[in-house]
Amino acid sequence: MPDVIDVLADLVAIPSVNPMGSAAEGPEFGEARVAGYVAQFLARHGIDLERQTVLPGRQNIIAHVAGRRSEGSVLFEAHMDTVPVENMEIAPFDPVQRDGRLYGRGSCDAKASLAAMLVALVEARRGGPAADVWLCAAVDEEYTFGGAAHLVRSGFRAGYALVGEPTRLNVVTTHKGAARWRLTAHGRSAHSATPWEGENAIYKMARTVNVLERHAAELLAAPPHPRLGPRTLNVGTIEGGQTVNTVPDRCSITVDRRVLPGEDLEAVAGSIPELLRRHGVEGVEVVEILRDSPMETPADAPWPQAVLAAAQAVVPAEAIAVHYGTDASKFAAVGMPSVVVGPGDIAQAHTANEWVEVAEVRSAVQVYARIMEEPLRSPPVRI
Repeated sequence: MPDVIDVLADLVAIPSVNPMGSAAEGPEFGEARVAGYVAQFLARHGIDLERQTVLPGRQNIIAHVAGRRSEGSVLFEAHMDTVPVENMEIAPFDPVQRDGRLYGRGSCDAKASLAAMLVALVEARRGGPAADVWLCAAVDEEYTFGGAAHLVRSGFRAGYALVGEPTRLNVVTTHKGAARWRLTAHGRSAHSATPWEGENAIYKMARTVNVLERHAAELLAAPPHPRLGPRTLNVGTIEGGQTVNTVPDRCSITVDRRVLPGEDLEAVAGSIPELLRRHGVEGVEVVEILRDSPMETPADAPWPQAVLAAAQAVVPAEAIAVHYGTDASKFAAVGMPSVVVGPGDIAQAHTANEWVEVAEVRSAVQVYARIMEEPLRSPPVRI
């Protein structure tokens, strides 16, 4: 039986930084090397697998262990990519254990979940799970949820889905969705000594940001969701201009809007262009980056209750709602009842000293193995 902490350390030591839509290249970017490790691990333990190309050089790894029964299926899914490592205070790819923790980029989000799923799958194969168990190690979760979305578009369906993210092994049944845009203001360059000969794109964008700030306050004041609180909007990045003595001809920002269950996602996606039109903002190009659904699985439904019972047999888990988004909403949107469960605390994800508790990772193996052994009876898988 492989040791889950050894597997996690191996995964953390392999860089898999998501380029986040940029043209960044180099050995630390992309999931190819981690995907290779996962494929070799599965093959070494006699588990059937396939590779699914999502983006150039970036593949989902899909594994399957047949169940003892002729029907029933559950999907376990965790992502292989991590956020970037700039400004980290530890060596990002040196998986150090100290004081009951394992440190490194991705240790918490979400290679701990992936390692625990891999080891639990090996254990389930030995005993023979009651139902079909599928495992997907997915790409591109951190930017566009591209791996999960591609898996769904390919026609994959299972009776139920469990997504690994840092939840402290609590069972997430509800989370926000997101819409994101890149806004670009266009101007005309000139020498800063004669600015009247140009058109300052940064000034134009500053007026746009003021409109967005007022809109964010309006969203916070609107009636909240009972478990998730208010709608939110955030301007996350800004860049523009060439030199201090040049009138800038371009300025861009990125905007994130979190979406609550019950909101019309299509209406939210069109809200920023409409907002700018309503306030008379001209000359600003709006490009949609992401349109992602929220998720709301009834906590008293059979699947969350079964997963919660398995978790509570190992740790004092509870059903919760979270503010972030996950791959689970893509599976829920096509009819797969979905929950999110994994080791680690979201407060440690993406941080300068990212870490996960070793004991919690070991507990995750037990939780996942229990669910794999006897998930709910569900419709047969279709691919």
